Amino acid sequence: MNELLVLLLPLAAFSGWWLARSDKKTGNEQKEDDYFKGLSYLLENETDKAIDIFFRIAHLDDSTIENQITLGNLFRHRGEIDRALHIHANLSDKAELTEPTRQKLNLALAEDYLSAGIMNHAENSFQQVCASTQPEMRDVARRKLIHLYAEQGFWQKALEMIKELDPFGRDPIQQHAAHFYCELAKTALEKGDEETAQDELQQALKCDKHCVRATIKLGRLAQSQHRFVTAIGFYNRVEKQNPAFLPEILDNVSACYLALEQADEWKNELTRLANTYDNPILVLRLNQLIAEVEGCQAAREFLKNQLQQKPNMLSVQAYLKLSDMDNNEDIRLLNTSVDKILAFALKYRCRDCGFRGNQLNWCCPGCKKWGTFTPVSDISVKENVQ
Repeated sequence: MNELLVLLLPLAAFSGWWLARSDKKTGNEQKEDDYFKGLSYLLENETDKAIDIFFRIAHLDDSTIENQITLGNLFRHRGEIDRALHIHANLSDKAELTEPTRQKLNLALAEDYLSAGIMNHAENSFQQVCASTQPEMRDVARRKLIHLYAEQGFWQKALEMIKELDPFGRDPIQQHAAHFYCELAKTALEKGDEETAQDELQQALKCDKHCVRATIKLGRLAQSQHRFVTAIGFYNRVEKQNPAFLPEILDNVSACYLALEQADEWKNELTRLANTYDNPILVLRLNQLIAEVEGCQAAREFLKNQLQQKPNMLSVQAYLKLSDMDNNEDIRLLNTSVDKILAFALKYRCRDCGFRGNQLNWCCPGCKKWGTFTPVSDISVKENVQ
């Protein structure tokens, strides 16, 4: 009898294991059936039924919580912000969430609040992630907060967050920091505080030595203070930082040279720039100076040579205006046609997203990136005319 019991014990243990395995498999199969049923409801646009099923699965197994977070994100991307908030807010009430999952959920909630326009709730959720022990998610939250603060014009808060994100100043986000300092300088100038503005602009250049915006502002500030030699020094830096912005400062540089009674030096400098860079605006400015000093005929000959070497629409327009339109109907027609064409030409373009416009925006209206909006050096009919 005892021998029989000894033989049956392993069989009983195996049977118990098998029954437990069968029950577990049955539960998994049921959950799998519910999951696909939920997807089916989702595809059929019966979202309420889908959410009910997904929540039931989530309560059965916490490992599916990340799927629920993803589901909420999908609703947000579809524009159903209320459903996304409903899912994420209900999940946040689960006390047994692991730290990584909770922070991922906080990020999702912050995005929901952003989409809903509830900025203070979004900020709070991002700050919770910033205080977490998850370095990757901390960085994501900090970058989101920087963008949020910049959109609201909280430049100082954005700069403080950049210091947390990049204490050693090695991240490309420093280019954004330079523009935030420029914004603070702009505010200081509006209040008449030139000393603070100058400090902010110098700080911008420490963040990004190629920040042409800060250099131009420093030049104009020095010019307004009648420190013309210093102003010219700043304007000369623009050429090294980004020569595409040279047309933006031509009036300023000209005024400084004339204030110093150095008209010949200005003509020599402008000639050098026009010969160095393939930019029709520089050529036209030199042509204007030639017309003022040497007369229209000399300017016309200069443009004629330029058109033979480097033809462009702006030079054609200027050449036609110097021609005898009064006695030539064909010239008048060409001049009118070119004027109409170039009236639609756009002067600035974002080098990242391609957004174009006629006003210089240091933050691109299209992609919201800083410092990517640059002057168009060659006004092309194909690329610029709508």
